[in-house]
Amino acid sequence: MKTQITFIKRLLAIAAATTTLAGAGSSAFAGGSVLPPQTTSTGKYSANTTQNGLRNDPTAWVEGLSPSVPLANPQASGSYAVVGTTNFLGYSCYASSGTLATLTGLINYQESSKVTTNAKKSILALSGLSVMPKAWYKAIDDAFIVNKDKLNLQFSIAGNSGTPNCKSASGA
Repeated sequence: MKTQITFIKRLLAIAAATTTLAGAGSSAFAGGSVLPPQTTSTGKYSANTTQNGLRNDPTAWVEGLSPSVPLANPQASGSYAVVGTTNFLGYSCYASSGTLATLTGLINYQESSKVTTNAKKSILALSGLSVMPKAWYKAIDDAFIVNKDKLNLQFSIAGNSGTPNCKSASGA
């Protein structure tokens, strides 16, 4: 079985509705908020909250910058016209527990280190970029680390009986 690819959207700079780029931590833009697929405003999984797509659809985790998406054209007063996103592309199945531990360690560091999460003193904030909103951290953990949403999208070791979608680790 071909290894699945998982896309995780990493929002690093959303600067609408703010007067300075560094103040973009709220991730508000053009009158709305950017939320992960099937996620409520509090960051919880909700199967019925589908306006931002479905979690099992890789394209729902990625915001394109075509002129038709609100992120590409912030309209709010004081908006900063330059925005960007960064995406993580990785396998969902891994050949060894060591490789999986390295991946989850990297994600956990990204989500917990003050170097990346402090809205005023992180390397992102000091570079004039926004830290990732907490709802995204929660959605990423729930879907890809701990399977709290029970969609079987979590990273795993190939052949683990608890992850039916992870039978092969070819290439990982």
